[in-house]
Amino acid sequence: MARTKNFDTDEILDRAIKLFRKQGYQATTPAQLVEYMGISRSSLYDTYGDKRTLYIKALHRYAARVQEQLHAIVANASSGKQAIRDYMQLSLEGCFGVDMPAGCLLVNSVSELPADEAELMSIVTASIQENKKMLLKLLKRAQLEKELSADANLPRLADYLMNTVSGLTISAKSGISKKVCQQIVDTALDVLALQTVSREAVAR
Repeated sequence: MARTKNFDTDEILDRAIKLFRKQGYQATTPAQLVEYMGISRSSLYDTYGDKRTLYIKALHRYAARVQEQLHAIVANASSGKQAIRDYMQLSLEGCFGVDMPAGCLLVNSVSELPADEAELMSIVTASIQENKKMLLKLLKRAQLEKELSADANLPRLADYLMNTVSGLTISAKSGISKKVCQQIVDTALDVLALQTVSREAVAR
């Protein structure tokens, strides 16, 4: 008869996510995971599998949580531009935890995973593409609400904003201050604000 687990599996998985965000996949050892997650080695392997399997579970949970946060932003924002602003701010805050510059687990994974980890990279890239699709929807919403000009290049803007979001993680981990990263976000939003002026108006 299987024994009932005496811990919340999602809560413990969230601890693993925090450690992976802090140290990276390759630098984190099973012994560190056991200590940080607060469970026995047998519980780790029985519940989550080996380190690689645990990382896959962590990536899926992290990606799902990001999507939940984005959907909440969309539901609560008063406009498309406001939702984009909230998304950028959420990304910034995620780079600066209480005790560490953590950054996005997906971006961290792109930076450190070796080329032969095709399965892990496919999870990461699929999640990033979903986030980009959401951002593109928000840009289209802003355009419909007349917050962006009709001739604004939305796919190009989505790429630009996604690169800005990804860059925040790299900047935070390289020691750039939160104040400077906030300025980066503000500048990106300033660039977006310029798109309310149509090319025709500029030409005149």
